[in-house]
Amino acid sequence: MIEIGDTYPKISKKEELTQLLEKYKLVINTYMIDYLKCLIDLEVPVTKNYITDDERKILSELEIYREASIYNIYNITKGLLNKYKDKYDVYTIDEYGIYSFRLDDVNVFKFDYRNSNKNKEIGIISLFQNIEDAELRNEELERVKNKLDELYNQENPLFNKFNICEGPFDYWDKMKNAEIKAYQELFKKLESRKILTDKEMKSIELTKLFHDSFFKTFGLESNSFFQKKEDPFKIDAKSLEKVLVKKMPLLEINDNIKYI
Repeated sequence: MIEIGDTYPKISKKEELTQLLEKYKLVINTYMIDYLKCLIDLEVPVTKNYITDDERKILSELEIYREASIYNIYNITKGLLNKYKDKYDVYTIDEYGIYSFRLDDVNVFKFDYRNSNKNKEIGIISLFQNIEDAELRNEELERVKNKLDELYNQENPLFNKFNICEGPFDYWDKMKNAEIKAYQELFKKLESRKILTDKEMKSIELTKLFHDSFFKTFGLESNSFFQKKEDPFKIDAKSLEKVLVKKMPLLEINDNIKYI
């Protein structure tokens, strides 16, 4: 299923981009013109390092680069998904592009360019992969268990001398109980994963297939990504989820990894 947001701008057509490119021939050099033409002709993905970051920064000032990049990402993705249409339930939508592509309730791909016009950006590409790792899951289970033991033994450091309701003493207790409940739910969730369901096994298979296909098609390299900092206040299976990020001028690529 592909979900399309109401606020998504239309994807430019090839003819429109080709005409727009003509206007820039007296503005930028032949090398840049040829590169933009290659993007429009889908000969190269905008995500691959065919030009330097400095050259991208120069191009990022131009409307044609942003429009051609969105067109490039959408149509290369569309072509990739069409390869699997006989095996999987793949739909593509002309004009408005691909927002979120899922198979059997599994995230596979997302291209968010809703605010591209407003922010003068290309957008954010999100890739997804689910990976089985029983050892890491057990380590996280032990961490959560230890955290719960720590919370159970934690005493309220505030003194409620006058038995005041809804004061700092009660607020501290309320926050502690909420944290305990969150960790208890997380513990149950992790324990239930000891045996993977058919749906989880299918998600591993699907995400690997499409993740590897997108990486190859977009010319991405693992060593060009860095790990995004975790939210220190987030109560979740921290070591079981991580986001690797590749930043380019006007474009961000997120590789969302989930260990199950």
